[in-house]
Amino acid sequence: MIEMLHKKCDFTCMWNGVEDLYEWKTGNRAPEYLFFALSGFCSFVYLKQKNAECKKMIYWSNGLTKKMYDFMKDIVGFDYKVVEGKEFEYALKIAKKSIDSGNPVVMGALDMYELPYYEKYFKKIHIPIHHILMIGYDDKERKIFLNDCGKNEVQELGYDCLEKAWNVDLPGFSKKNTLFILKFNENIKSVEEIFVSGLLKKCEENLNPPVSIFGIIAMRKFGKEILKWKDELNDEDYRKALLHLVEYTGFPPSLPVGLIENNNIDKEEIPENHKAARDKFSEVLKYLANTFNIPKLEESAEMFQKSGIMIENLTKEITEYLKGDKMNINTAPKIIEEIANIEEKAYINIKNILKDRSK
Repeated sequence: MIEMLHKKCDFTCMWNGVEDLYEWKTGNRAPEYLFFALSGFCSFVYLKQKNAECKKMIYWSNGLTKKMYDFMKDIVGFDYKVVEGKEFEYALKIAKKSIDSGNPVVMGALDMYELPYYEKYFKKIHIPIHHILMIGYDDKERKIFLNDCGKNEVQELGYDCLEKAWNVDLPGFSKKNTLFILKFNENIKSVEEIFVSGLLKKCEENLNPPVSIFGIIAMRKFGKEILKWKDELNDEDYRKALLHLVEYTGFPPSLPVGLIENNNIDKEEIPENHKAARDKFSEVLKYLANTFNIPKLEESAEMFQKSGIMIENLTKEITEYLKGDKMNINTAPKIIEEIANIEEKAYINIKNILKDRSK
């Protein structure tokens, strides 16, 4: 087993292990949510696919592991190798070989339904989006040792449970038995270098996206088209599109409690946070403003706090409509346009503040 420090930070599973590795290599702990905030939070994606299960899909953040790692690798100073879609025994052999050479392994996606150390999910609800950092193994006892973002102590997971949990195949998100082996280079960046270059890259991708399905331009397009969905889709597809919309305002993604029909879930334990992680991003910006003496960043932090409240209001309106408590969602375009205006202004503000600092 590789001995290393670990810090619990809920809902950051794709990045928690990487931040553990960053601390292991540099002696410095990245601020909570920093890597996730830079690479995933407060993005926007609008997808339209006629042949998909959900015909209109709105993502308020970018939560795809490979996309986020690609975004951050040059900013932080690491590269990675991904192994995916292989048989369990082969993938585990690769993971153990990496451990033998002194490199912990990020594993995921895993289904929390098969993780015994999460009692509230184990054999109760499928959540096939979880990631862990494997730091050791014991072939005699047939188990791995791991760090998990939701637990303080090192956890153990038997090979049998791992095989079931690791058998996640979600098109576009994760193939079965996927693992990531990260290698940090000699030029690992400081926390200040990471957040400056990361925020500037984030601003550019949202203000001037390479294609119109991303960023502020996509959000404005979504606002103009949402009321047309009802005419373009049949009733079932329309409901699916709206359910997807509100599910992904959650952090982590989850339907509002009023729309959950699964009786196996303790609804009191479902986090009712539907600000699309804008509140978390705001907290990160405030931390950076105070720690690195950049007070003007707090202006953008307040803007994202405001847009998060508006996203929550949009979620409530659509939830009431889906429950039959509201006749229409006619105010949605105005809310979406205002969210776009606020976030555009926030990103421009960040860009103006940091552009000289990056030189």
